[in-house]
Amino acid sequence: MYPIYEVRLTEEPRCFPVHIGGRILRATRNLRAMLRQLREIQHVQKHPPAELAAKLLELRNNPLRCRELIWIDALCIDQDDLKERAAQVALMSLIYKRAKNCTVWLGQIDQHTNTAMDLLDDFSVHLRDRLSQDGFTKSRPEFMRWIFNLPSESIAALLALFRRTWFSRVWVRQEIFLSQEVGGLCGTVLFRFLPLIELGSIINSTHLSTSLISIARNGGIPTAPTFTSPEPGLVEDVSRNILNMGTLVNAISYNRLPSFRDAMVMAMGCASTDPRDKIYGVLSLISEFQSEAGTPVIDADYTLPVERVYVKATAAIATCAEKSLDFLEFCHPRQLKTLKSLPSWCPDYACSNPIVHGSDAIAHLVESLWPSRPRINVVRDSLLEVDGFRYDVITQTYTNLTTPDAIQILKLVAGLKLEDSGSPKRNRPGRVELLWRLLLKDKFSSQAPAHPVAGLFLPQMIATLITTPGVPRDEADQPVSAMERKLEIQEALEQLYIITAELIDLEADASPFLFDLEALQAIIEEFKATEPVSYDDISQNAYSKLLESSLSSMRRQAVYAGLSSELDAVIGAGAYVASPDSKFPFDPKMFLGTWASNVLPVLVGYRADSLIFASQRSTTLGMGCKTTMPGDEIWIIHGVTDPVILRHLENGNYEFCGKVHVQGIVYDDTAEEREHWLTMTQKVTIQ
Repeated sequence: MYPIYEVRLTEEPRCFPVHIGGRILRATRNLRAMLRQLREIQHVQKHPPAELAAKLLELRNNPLRCRELIWIDALCIDQDDLKERAAQVALMSLIYKRAKNCTVWLGQIDQHTNTAMDLLDDFSVHLRDRLSQDGFTKSRPEFMRWIFNLPSESIAALLALFRRTWFSRVWVRQEIFLSQEVGGLCGTVLFRFLPLIELGSIINSTHLSTSLISIARNGGIPTAPTFTSPEPGLVEDVSRNILNMGTLVNAISYNRLPSFRDAMVMAMGCASTDPRDKIYGVLSLISEFQSEAGTPVIDADYTLPVERVYVKATAAIATCAEKSLDFLEFCHPRQLKTLKSLPSWCPDYACSNPIVHGSDAIAHLVESLWPSRPRINVVRDSLLEVDGFRYDVITQTYTNLTTPDAIQILKLVAGLKLEDSGSPKRNRPGRVELLWRLLLKDKFSSQAPAHPVAGLFLPQMIATLITTPGVPRDEADQPVSAMERKLEIQEALEQLYIITAELIDLEADASPFLFDLEALQAIIEEFKATEPVSYDDISQNAYSKLLESSLSSMRRQAVYAGLSSELDAVIGAGAYVASPDSKFPFDPKMFLGTWASNVLPVLVGYRADSLIFASQRSTTLGMGCKTTMPGDEIWIIHGVTDPVILRHLENGNYEFCGKVHVQGIVYDDTAEEREHWLTMTQKVTIQ
């Protein structure tokens, strides 16, 4: 008999007694709280006060009502019996599909719950149906106005709800995707769960989590570059959980199983007590893992070592009917893996976050060269054989993207061997365009390649990079004093002026995308007169001056570049009337939304795991993992829609070092060029 009601709980130590059928089982604190809450709700439903009787009669057939027959995994599965756990994993999809409804227990009610529920009701009543009917692209401005007009207390309450532990667990993906009806239970509050994850999905698609955190905290634009949250883990937790909801809703909306790529974006960002559950927890969801009979092609086996489970799953993806190399997107460099014995091509799914440097930038090139499926061979579960060709070799790397490196990158850009703006031979992006497209990975407001209006944000990106405090390169590095920091930034500002003038001289048409030289000179003189108070104060002072200067001239620069209407559409500048004391010529919240959804995430990513590199080809720049070194090779691989870094080994094989974004790859789709690259194609073995 399959249950009509199913509840999942997160893993905690089992310390609290629960009486079941004359037996006593040990339960978690979370489970005990949920059982007590259900018992209270069921008692009220059976014996309602007179004032509630009519209301409960209306809800008699509501699938969110608490039922008598309940299946709870923490009680119904012997968590200490590995064979039983494996057998139950095979039944999970049937349990979820056949349950009348599934209720998500989010935990006890807190001071934010009622406010969050009111916000969710407002979204459901005023926006949800319209977004569904009109499509988000058409309704995006209305949604942005709605969410930015919410009180900061409401946004804080919503983020507190999204940060609850349930959203971070790997097993919960199945219950949402496979169940007939899903309800939420927070304390005594029962609510429909799908609108909540749909709202989270929209916030994910607009990359608004960071800006909403900022609004909830202080209600406005940050006054300094913020790469870490005052509350540890806040940005990471909320962003990860919202990303998981976005991936899940996409799969639900298309009514199909998620791909391995989408499912692992969720799983690697989720927590699990057993690292093997990063695979087994989504086994029934991944389309590539399903046989024609609808059962997984690999079985859960908790007796296998974790490394063996990961290699087995990855090999199954590589050799499935689709011949997919999507798993390479999630490979951490060997130095960052927790399981050091894994082959370089096999992801360490236990790592908390996937490293994704690619952006499908060369999909057209790969499809043009190789219209058929790739030839992939896995040898002895240790070697991966694929086809591809070496495109370039890395010559220089810039690691920290902080004050000194930011200036070096700008010098590198100025020195690229490209045709100047006045040259009749120039038919490709210039140096400045190459830089801002690289920094944004050529994507802005969900458009790829990015619209030229994105280039107007380059001065703010440069300001952020130049004033970002450095991180220690090794234990010998010591923090510098406030005066040393001031001199470091002062030198950087003077170098910025020289390089900006050089770039304008080389590419006059790029001046709208750079700092105004007169304003920059004034900033330098004012900064020189500033007395250093503290290390952080110096960085914030420089950042604020650069930011204010770039924003105050942004609309004028947009007019000069012929992008005025496009900028107004992006940040709502046209409909905003600034107050006399305002420093900004447009709505600060709308600018913050655009900045935080398009620019800040990539800047935060740079700080976490990225570097800029130059290569033998003097017309390109790239971005990859911080472990990339001079001498590493850039390869184009059949079946991979981004360039990859391979490191040549003494035995003739290669080590996989990650996907990269290369801006400026020159490819003319001609028969002659296709023939050239095809003749360069060879089998390469990755170990």
